[in-house]
This record gives sequence, structure tokens and C-alpha cells, in this order.
Amino acid sequence: MIIHILSIVDLRSKTNVIIEYTPIIHTGGHRRDFARQAAYSKDMSPTWQHVAQVYARELDKRVLVFAKSLGIACGISSYTYNLFGDMTGVAFARTWSEVFVYARIFNLEVLHIQHEHGLHWDDNEFLQTLYAFQKQHPHVSLFITMHSLNLGQQDRLTFYHRLAKIAHLVTLNKLAHHKIMQEMAQIHFIEHGIPTHFRAPPSRILRQNHVASFGFWDEQKRHDEVCDIAQDAGVAFDLFSQPPSEFGLAGCEGLVTYYRKFLDTPKLMTRLSQYSALVFFRRPAHEIFAVSGSARMALTANVPVICEDSMHFQDLGDAVDLVPFAQIPRRIRQVLANKTLRDELVARQNAFVSRWSEEATQDMHVQLWESLKPFPIVNDNSSIHSSQQSEIKAGKESRLFTNKMNTFASSRLEALPDEGKVLENNPNREKGRKSEL
Repeated sequence: MIIHILSIVDLRSKTNVIIEYTPIIHTGGHRRDFARQAAYSKDMSPTWQHVAQVYARELDKRVLVFAKSLGIACGISSYTYNLFGDMTGVAFARTWSEVFVYARIFNLEVLHIQHEHGLHWDDNEFLQTLYAFQKQHPHVSLFITMHSLNLGQQDRLTFYHRLAKIAHLVTLNKLAHHKIMQEMAQIHFIEHGIPTHFRAPPSRILRQNHVASFGFWDEQKRHDEVCDIAQDAGVAFDLFSQPPSEFGLAGCEGLVTYYRKFLDTPKLMTRLSQYSALVFFRRPAHEIFAVSGSARMALTANVPVICEDSMHFQDLGDAVDLVPFAQIPRRIRQVLANKTLRDELVARQNAFVSRWSEEATQDMHVQLWESLKPFPIVNDNSSIHSSQQSEIKAGKESRLFTNKMNTFASSRLEALPDEGKVLENNPNREKGRKSEL
């Protein structure tokens, strides 16, 4: 058994998948303690007996978190590692094939999927694969965190309805939770939480009349209007983002500067703590509900956070300064000129951070994992994109995954092909879509 686990580590070359996350601790009774433990250190020189014990413990995983974008510059990847990275008994997967393999290796009780439509763009194939997993592992409770919800399209509503029959749905948006509970299906609300493992240094020199924003580029974040905002507010505006090349070339006569390099959390928060204010924009979106991880992370920088008063930021109303878009330049000037106002805003933010730390959000997840049981198997093979009750047919990716699982059943792990080589020539993938790795 130890040899097989070593093969997984060598094959994937991802020590953070299996090695660095320690198992659930049994503290007596039926309650499991998901408390933190120090990661296994690669600098140690352990005995073979100790190594055997470590790998034996690594088989004792009860929760598998599946996030398709793990390990790349993606907000959902950051959210997943920040929240679950130091929880014991938690393993990670970034492809469906890894999910099926690990489900055979570990004694799983929970599969928790991080879903976003931009990552899982084929709703029917997602359902088909989930039905297959439920059929093979009926004892595993399925949880799906919906990082965005489109409640304005009937096919998406049908998709959520079908999911709710086999999985416990979770939303991070209070408004979406209220609306769905009124109209269609049971869904659980868990606050997104604030990554508090790193806080900005307490002493710093503020950059006067200098504000900033950060996050992954999205055309809805008004990047095309930042120059006008900077000019109206009379400030320099720095953007830590990676927009298309046509943005930021002129630099708005030196007022707007793009920093395109991806920074890890400590470096980013240290930079952000030096600005006079942090500002976030988002155009109104009808019936599309999501949350801003960037705005939440900004709350830990100890500088005022100003957000556009749109549905995207309304669930942060207790923490940030929500301002209509047309009034943001004037509000920036007011915040920069009034120290008392700045201190009041930062105090509100710190109170929100204290209330929704990573530990608090982890506790909410554990409560759901321990209290909710698997759904009974449902035979629901109708397409969600057609009024006709036609059978959902597996796409080429699903067939490749199935073939790979059959290969796994009768082959040594080191004989399996790398994930990317299986899918890189898939003609069914849309042009421009990234591979799963």
C-alpha cells in the first residue's frame, strides 16, 4: 500500500494534494475534530516506521474538495486553499478523474465541489458525471458551493433544481440564498469568510492621494472608466490585475498604472496596506449573484474600502462603504481628507473580519458536513437544455474519464498517462478554453 501511495505522489508531483494535509483526529464519540495540525516537513529525516505511519494516516481522509482551477491564478483556487488548506482530514482534487481515483483510495464521507459556470461550462455533462459518482459511491454526501448563480435563465434554474435533488447546495451570497429559498430549492448559506492567515504590517507610510484596486480582470469591473474616475477624484490609481493588452497602455497621463504580475497574499496585502483607500467597481448584473473575494481580502489591509453600490457588493454592506458609481470620485476625496471618517470605516471592516474569520467559516462547513446525509440515488436523465425529455449523452471528456477509470482498475498507477496528454487534443473543447491543468 505504501508503494502505491508513493506512486501517486511521484506521478502527480503535487505534494500538497496528499502529503501536506493531515487526517481527521478522532477525539472520542462520533465527533471528529477538524483542528489544525502542522504539515509534514520534508526537511526531516524520518525512520521507515515513521514514514509508514505518515502514509497510513494519509489514507484516513474523510473529505475531498474538488476545485477545477486549483494551482492556477484563480479566485476560486485562492478561496479553496485559504479556507480548507490547513484543515485536517481534507484532500484535494482538480479533475473529475482525480475525484474518482481518490474516492477509491480514501474512505470518503464528503465530496465538496467548488462550482463556477466559467469552469464547469457544460451543465449536462456536470450532472451526468455527478450521477455516475453518486451511483458508484452512494454513501458519500455531496456538497456543491455555487460561486455564481444565474437566476435569470430557465435552463440554469432547471440545472440548480436537478442538482438540489442529489447534492446539498451552498451559496456564499445572502441575496441569492433569500431568493432561491423563496422561489425554487433548498440551499444553504455560508459566509465567504476572510483570509486572516496574513495581516498587513502594523506600521507603514501611506501613499497620499493614491488609491488602488485588485482582482482578476473582468470587463464588468469598469476598467474602461478608471481613467475618468481618477481624473474626477484627483488621485493616482493603481490596478493589480491582468487585463488585455489594450488596457493601461496610455496610462491616462500617468494617473492609472497596471501591475500585471500575480502576487501571493503576503506581498499583495503588504502593498495594499500602503494606499490611502481601496476601491472596487462592478456594473449592475440582472439576476446574476456572486461574491467578491477581492473586496473581502481588502478588509484586512487596514485602509478604507469603497465599493460600488451594486448587487455584487450588497452582502458587504455591514463592512464597506457602498457608494453609487457616479458619486465614487467625490467619496474618494472625502475619505482621503477626513481621518476620523477613515478610522470609522476601518473599525467597521475590522469588526466584520473578526466575525467572519476563516475559523468561523470552517466551523460552518464542518457543521454541514456532519449533519447532512447523502441523498437517495435519482434516475433523472432528461436534458436541461431542451423541452424534450431526451437522454443526456456523455461527451468525449466523460468517455475519456470512464476509460481512464477502467484502466485504473487493472493497471499500476505509474502506468497511467498524465492528465493533460489525454485531453490536450480534444476537438470538442471550445477555442481558447484552458486545459484542466
